[in-house]
Amino acid sequence: MDIWLYLACSIAKTRIIHGDYVFEGDKEVGVRKNDELRTIYLGELTSKQFEFLELFFKPHPNYMDFFDKNFSFDENPLLNIRKEFESIEETKGALNSLRGKASEPISRGAVNGFIKKLDRISALKIIPENQNKKKIAISYIGIAYFLQKLFENNYVK
Repeated sequence: MDIWLYLACSIAKTRIIHGDYVFEGDKEVGVRKNDELRTIYLGELTSKQFEFLELFFKPHPNYMDFFDKNFSFDENPLLNIRKEFESIEETKGALNSLRGKASEPISRGAVNGFIKKLDRISALKIIPENQNKKKIAISYIGIAYFLQKLFENNYVK
């Protein structure tokens, strides 16, 4: 759990403060000092990568509902049901549908490029890893990247 918290803080660029606590027996009686742990830079999603990750969630009129504090992660109706794709062709069709008729159709090569780049930063799960058939799903790290970008797009101006 500590590793996942560290990765999430690195993605979100959140400060991590660790307290060096003083104990008397089993009772905490104070803090010697607080240390700020350095996080690693994990990069950011481009707008096209964000659009690609959006494919893995069911359509919803207000994506800020992802942050609804009334739901835990497992109870959140937007997070707990995610789409998976059985092939690059299926993913390509979904992305072209999301982009609409006004946009230039995206090629299989471009979709494969998105998949490779997002897989490199562990934002996707590819199962099995062969050229003929791939199940493509978003990973928990991908969800963290998606939520960070969504938060930045809506709150940081």
